[in-house]
Amino acid sequence: MKKSKIFDTLKLLRKELALENGVPAYMICGDQVLRSIVTQKPEDAEQLIMVNGIGEKFVEKYGDEFLNALNESVEIDNERQEENVG
Repeated sequence: MKKSKIFDTLKLLRKELALENGVPAYMICGDQVLRSIVTQKPEDAEQLIMVNGIGEKFVEKYGDEFLNALNESVEIDNERQEENVG
């Protein structure tokens, strides 16, 4: 469940970026790339570019936004887990 919430957050970001840029969402990146980001949880641009399907242009254009969204989602999930444990 945790990964799907993060995936949904990244998918929504992709949709917003696609609308802003006037391109279909798949032109930003595909679902498999989003799944790889969720699984690998890159923490910076160097790690992000190591994700299969991510290139330099993606990192330059969208990297910060995806990393911020990923980090925020992971932090929220971690807080929820801590609340459930305590």
